Amino acid sequence: MLRKMTVLFCLSSFLSFLLAASSFAGGFATSGVGSKAVGMGGAFRGLADDWSAVYWNPAGLAQLESSEVNITVMATSHRGEYTPNIKYGMGTSLYEIGFKNGTRWFHKDEINVFPNAGGFVKLPGVKGMTAGVGVSLNHNLNFRWDLFDPPVGYNNTVEYPEIDHSSRLRVIDFHPSVAKEVMENKLFFGAGFSAQYCEMDLRKTEITPNLQLDPTTGDTIWLPRPLDHLYTDLLFEADGWGYGFNAGLLFKLNPKFQIGVSYRSATTIELKGDTKLDLYLAKNPGMEQFFLDKGTAEDTTIANLFKGGLLSTKPDAELDLKLPADVGVGIAYIPNDKLTLTADVSFTQWDQLDLLELELEGVSPMGDSAENITIVTNWENTVRFSAGLQYVFNETVTLRGGYYYDPSPVPDETLSPLFPDVGDKNSFNLGGSLLFGGYEVSYNFEYVSSWDRDIDTLSDPNGDGLFDNYTGSYKMNSFSSLFSLTYRF
Repeated sequence: MLRKMTVLFCLSSFLSFLLAASSFAGGFATSGVGSKAVGMGGAFRGLADDWSAVYWNPAGLAQLESSEVNITVMATSHRGEYTPNIKYGMGTSLYEIGFKNGTRWFHKDEINVFPNAGGFVKLPGVKGMTAGVGVSLNHNLNFRWDLFDPPVGYNNTVEYPEIDHSSRLRVIDFHPSVAKEVMENKLFFGAGFSAQYCEMDLRKTEITPNLQLDPTTGDTIWLPRPLDHLYTDLLFEADGWGYGFNAGLLFKLNPKFQIGVSYRSATTIELKGDTKLDLYLAKNPGMEQFFLDKGTAEDTTIANLFKGGLLSTKPDAELDLKLPADVGVGIAYIPNDKLTLTADVSFTQWDQLDLLELELEGVSPMGDSAENITIVTNWENTVRFSAGLQYVFNETVTLRGGYYYDPSPVPDETLSPLFPDVGDKNSFNLGGSLLFGGYEVSYNFEYVSSWDRDIDTLSDPNGDGLFDNYTGSYKMNSFSSLFSLTYRF
């Protein structure tokens, strides 16, 4: 039997490397792990009676009645849209800078499929102890948008990329865990070590003032619009590892009522990669000749900015991605053999993610040292509420339903299509399972509805002169199906 478990788990672990994008809860966290747990709205910390307890509350692993392996596959489709309304200036003196304003843009929609897996064994010879490992996708994004072209009159001679804003993030958690029954059928404790591998890509348009100094007077040369700004296509690609842990307790007050509490530590993932910077140059022979006629070497350098074409560099880049800690408490009420009712509340410390600081080492497209790039987030802590139920229809069929409410941690001042957690979310789940001997096949359907959000004012919370949010209208909904196969022995 151990050989069967090893083969199945190795296969499911291999499949976990095929991860694509996922549905998300707050920020860029997924809705959770396990068809049963997600089907009960994530209200699972007080029940925690299958392999997915490794994620929700590892103490629950100690109450497993048998060893088990599982693979869960989730297929998700997002329905996101963004209508930009980004203009520079003040009051009535507003002007376009290249965003495709007034048009409803839909991110490049795909059906994303990814698996999670786990295997846990009741240790022979050690009463009340269970050990094993889970592999899951805990944080994820995959959004691609066509939002920008340099404005009319810039006359760039190289076509701007179609996908100019995108975010792809996936964090795979390798999570060996152990759990022990401390007091017989009363108190259980569990803990796990988390090794998290992250891949991250970000793409956005960097808009910077085209401020030039007259070398003879030192005065700023104010260039005519739309030559008063430079447009750089930024693409950051990196990967790396981070480490953390989780722990939990489960206490059975009586056969009908139990309570669980769990904690997951914060994790800092050290990402290393590179950043491709493509500076798109304006084509303006008049401005080019104007600076050439001035005759100095500095003016000749400035004149090159108006020849058209592209300047590209690829400096090395590092980024510390701070994933939040969270703590939750849940209850389970089991009035009879058929019905189970659960409820959870959890607190997630998203304020640890205050900014994304891309530390660059190399040269910029202008030939000087590449400057660090800061993406301000200023995310806020959130509290999620979940409720679920399970009804055992007969020895073969079990039905489940669940709901959660999860606020968005993203404030108006930093909301953008890169991290489009556009509003507070309501999630509705419906599913069930069939038992065939030692096998259980489960399915769950999830619908997540986000509140729409309109952002009217560009914000610069860090005061660097560049806007840190994207004004306009946002909408987001998602649909997910979870398919699960469990083998118990």
